[in-house]
Amino acid sequence: YNLGIKPEWMQVQRIINHVQYGKTQFDYLVKWRELVYEQATWERDDFDIMGYDDAIIKYWTHRQRMNGDVLPKHIAKKLAAKKVEEGKDKDDEEEEDCKKKKKKEPKTDLRKKYETQPDFITETGGKLHDYQLEGINWLRHCWSQGTDAILADEMGLGKTIQSMVFLYSLVKEGHTRGPFLVAAPLSTLINWEREAEFWCPDFYVVTYVGDKDSRTVIREHEFSFIEGAVRGGPKPSRLKTDQGI
Repeated sequence: YNLGIKPEWMQVQRIINHVQYGKTQFDYLVKWRELVYEQATWERDDFDIMGYDDAIIKYWTHRQRMNGDVLPKHIAKKLAAKKVEEGKDKDDEEEEDCKKKKKKEPKTDLRKKYETQPDFITETGGKLHDYQLEGINWLRHCWSQGTDAILADEMGLGKTIQSMVFLYSLVKEGHTRGPFLVAAPLSTLINWEREAEFWCPDFYVVTYVGDKDSRTVIREHEFSFIEGAVRGGPKPSRLKTDQGI
């Protein structure tokens, strides 16, 4: 702590909504890391804090991918500049768009086992154990057959990772778009969040937990892109909730 404030409380976890003034002026509703949703705050778009600009770009990119929103011009310019910094050119962008269009049809047969971990997992920097890969293969086979399944490994063998990579593989290979609902004990939610951030970087994970006010903020800003409409377009890829809620 520094003067009673944890450094994480000053780190942007994500942006969950926006309001617009004129053509280019925006305010954003910021969810802070390790703080509950009730403590989310509205900030101006020129707010000077580390990671804020990246969070804005991620926010608009997610809205574009999930809801078909048109990027504001100044955001599109920032995104283009970021791609240049990362070494991506226009051809790479067009190739990526083509891949997204092809995702409508599944790219793999779920009955065919992974002999090695897929590239989208290797890109995270993680390495699955052989027994974890076998568990993921089994879950994928059960899903293809419409069969319910339970992982009964002992504690500490990575059932959370196997479950998340299984869901991630379904989305990355075009078998479903989600969303998914995960019910877990309150004491394990932080671990689920941490593992999801590492193993499933393209997932938009919403943790439905907290007091009444925090859950109200989640319903209003995280379940849908439409203001105050829970039944609007789907926003999360995965939703985790405490079993007691």
